Amino acid sequence: MGGGAVVVCSPVGDNVSLVRDGENGMIATSREEWAAKLDLLIRDADLRTRLAGAALKTVRTEYSLGACFAQLRRAIGI
Repeated sequence: MGGGAVVVCSPVGDNVSLVRDGENGMIATSREEWAAKLDLLIRDADLRTRLAGAALKTVRTEYSLGACFAQLRRAIGI
């Protein structure tokens, strides 16, 4: 995501909070869903561009160094 690429992932771990299906990436739960979503991305350049842009924006705004330090400061009360 930080490289501006679309991610397709399983709904496990931090993927569930980081990836918003159809907004900044795609989540697939079955073999058929993986194939369908990858096929959609291969065929739809506009969708790839939109999701990749949203993914990069997510990383830059929610996971930047500044955002991480702000979260750490809140956690330790300073």
